[in-house]
Amino acid sequence: MTMRLNNLLVSNTQLFPNGQDYYIYNYKQLIHDYSSFDNLIDSLIIHLGDASEIIEDDKSFSNTYFLKIMKYINTYYNENLSLKDVAAVVNLNPNYVSQLFKKSSGSTFSHYLTNLRINNAKKLITTTNTPINEIASQTRFNDYFYFLKTFKKMTGKTPSEYRSDPE
Repeated sequence: MTMRLNNLLVSNTQLFPNGQDYYIYNYKQLIHDYSSFDNLIDSLIIHLGDASEIIEDDKSFSNTYFLKIMKYINTYYNENLSLKDVAAVVNLNPNYVSQLFKKSSGSTFSHYLTNLRINNAKKLITTTNTPINEIASQTRFNDYFYFLKTFKKMTGKTPSEYRSDPE
């Protein structure tokens, strides 16, 4: 049981993301390396303490990457932008970026991006005389009818109604 406890803990990639690979294979090795159960427990406590520091560093890591992700999205939201593109910029897996984004912002990547684009469209609608279909295209809504539907869903008004009465 003691060997299994040690092996389970050191093989847990969430506790030891850098890959601890020191396994105990038999009772003789256990006695040789630790001499007593208490020594093994003390060693595991030390390892778990180290792991908690790594987890804290991971939060800092996540925050740093999240800030880079947000800066990139807020800079390039008006271009053809995908989660895969954003992940490539920060050199992370798109699935990880998606989870990090949701956890850190409370919103999905696509919802956040759509919201940015609709806010930009609202600004263009109220400050220019640009036709609505061109605004849809400029804000990277490739489907005009999808733009109309999304705009109405998010603002409660059609783009034309919004242009007449933005309040």
